[in-house]
Amino acid sequence: MLLSVVLVSGTAAFSLRADPSIRSIDFANFAYHGSIGLFPTAEYPTKSFTLRNGKSGDWHQGMTLVKVAYADITNDGVEEGIVTLAVNTEGSAAVNHVYVYTFKKNQPKFLWGFEAGDRAWGGLRQAYAQDGELVIELFGRGTHIGAELGSTEPVGLCCPRSFTRTHYRWRKARFRQRGKREILPNPTAATNCPTCLPVS
Repeated sequence: MLLSVVLVSGTAAFSLRADPSIRSIDFANFAYHGSIGLFPTAEYPTKSFTLRNGKSGDWHQGMTLVKVAYADITNDGVEEGIVTLAVNTEGSAAVNHVYVYTFKKNQPKFLWGFEAGDRAWGGLRQAYAQDGELVIELFGRGTHIGAELGSTEPVGLCCPRSFTRTHYRWRKARFRQRGKREILPNPTAATNCPTCLPVS
């Protein structure tokens, strides 16, 4: 599987540091290009938007910062930022957009992004780094970026029983799937929050 790469500059607030890095970017107060022209979306295409204090827009049309993780996932000695955003909708849908930025010439550069599905239909469990790779976990059986994200098991949309873990390695200017996808039981399936991560 090949995932396309687009390099786009972002506008950001920089903190004063002697040695700037991706960690100097304030992604909670940041001008994002939006998904249109960067990565495909099935439900919630976005034009450019700016987060202020982690939010853009309002509860029925906007974006909210969920998490930023940092790690070198291109194996060049420079950390990337993995930015997870929640799409604000008028209904109960729980959809996320993920942006991956690297840091070049003292500027953030967009590497890759995607829209996850809604809860049991390929919703985002988490996106993180492990051993120099990007790892994406989506709820459902066999769900992965680039596939149609729909019902994969006989459950309600609220309550996924499984999730699928996919590892990606940066090679030849692309994130490429490494190894087979893993289908795993959802450890919070029987709780009051089936799409929450376990409390460690």
